[in-house]
Amino acid sequence: RPLLCSTGDSAEEDSQISRVYFHQGLHITGTQYVAAVDSTNARQFFSSRTQYKVILVTELPETPGWFRQLASELRGECCFGETRCTDPLMMDLFGVSAAEPLPVVVLATDSPKAISYWKSKGLDLFSLGLVGGSAQAFCSGSMDPRALTALVRQAVS
Repeated sequence: RPLLCSTGDSAEEDSQISRVYFHQGLHITGTQYVAAVDSTNARQFFSSRTQYKVILVTELPETPGWFRQLASELRGECCFGETRCTDPLMMDLFGVSAAEPLPVVVLATDSPKAISYWKSKGLDLFSLGLVGGSAQAFCSGSMDPRALTALVRQAVS
């Protein structure tokens, strides 16, 4: 299976890391391009060398088709993950309340150029405490799938 994200320095390391990403965690995403991210593997997901990380936070029992399609299309540019609102540690990490409407998308990067661009657009960035370095993220707020898809495309362009 293709890797969701490359984090190792060799094919052997990537193979070992790939097995971590494909753990079933709290749910199964139904696609090789979206990782099930929960509090047990979030650090590894966000440690990827891929420039952008995109996480869908949802209450749905299955990964929506629009998100699977977006992950397939942008798989070389971004790591895609999904977490359920039933994981309180992930909700705290992203600053999302269980009372907020879902779905929301969290986008993260450590690229100074992307961070500068996001700030110029007035996005409210927060630091991801999971990983060292300068990783910054923002949370979209609840939107319909078309708006979320457009937001992701614009943020990573």
